[in-house]
Amino acid sequence: MLEHLRLAVPAAAALFWVLGRLRPRGDSKPAAAQPAADQDEGEEVQVELPSGKGPQLPFAPPAPFRSVLLDVTLPMSLAAVWLALFHNASALLSDFHSELGDRDVRISKWRRQKDDKRRRVLRYTTPLKNALGPRQAFNTEVLEAVHLSAGGFVLRGRCDSEGVPFASAFANHMQWVATPHGAHSCRLVITGECQFHSPVWGPLKGQIDRESVKGMSKAYRTLVRLLERQYGGVETAAGGAAGGSGAVTLAKQPSKLSGRRVAVGADATAAGAAPAVAGAGGEGANVAALLANPQTNAAVFLAVVMIMVVIWRLAFMQPMLMQAMRGVASAVAQR
Repeated sequence: MLEHLRLAVPAAAALFWVLGRLRPRGDSKPAAAQPAADQDEGEEVQVELPSGKGPQLPFAPPAPFRSVLLDVTLPMSLAAVWLALFHNASALLSDFHSELGDRDVRISKWRRQKDDKRRRVLRYTTPLKNALGPRQAFNTEVLEAVHLSAGGFVLRGRCDSEGVPFASAFANHMQWVATPHGAHSCRLVITGECQFHSPVWGPLKGQIDRESVKGMSKAYRTLVRLLERQYGGVETAAGGAAGGSGAVTLAKQPSKLSGRRVAVGADATAAGAAPAVAGAGGEGANVAALLANPQTNAAVFLAVVMIMVVIWRLAFMQPMLMQAMRGVASAVAQR
């Protein structure tokens, strides 16, 4: 009995240690982030790009996030891109999420908040096709206007998901940077990364990070196809991390705007070598692909951990069993 206890106690301790490492600790948001309810407060405002008249300070693009999600040159002026995507009266963002299959899409107007920042909130529900996990994910994305000028604009976003395993441990962050690219076109670069604010077990953390980047990259390619249908162009794709280069033509179509071209760049290297899979609600965490992988499904992963503990216990019991078998063999031989 003592031998069995000596084996069972370490096995139970190992199991509790693993479960403790998997369980997110602390708050679901970093201290700097405001509660979601606060984002809906403040005065409703109309955010416009300043006119290009008069002297302008040079625009210095901020440092990008870790992965390039999209690098696109559009046959539209900077002001036209802002009006199409981010004006209070624009429906393009709503159409974008409808293209992705999201439901219950709600996009607030721009609001000036207590800290004088201008933000708007996007909420949407993403259906999930997974027999073992949840059926849907609830996403809240906050967009903040960081810089607006005739020389370019910068937006930053954060998307949090609810209703899926480990969703409280991470959030996806995006940065939109648009600059003029000639007289009648502009360049839009979207970078992003998955940021963790609670401990997650190493291999699982890496899987969440990769799938998040894949999902965001796929979603933004859908946005470009939506823009292309309305404004025309030629779509190409490029691989590389932030600041990377290289392009390969995917498809060519006649441009509807006086022969102007749309060049699309999407990150492949930073997202991993595997093909991109379906995203979870635009900038969501690609939870559909995440849950489809048994390594990242909480119930299946727990079962795998328990099996590993049993195997580990049997490995420790092997010397004791061998000794018992030798004793039985010796007793039989003495008879």
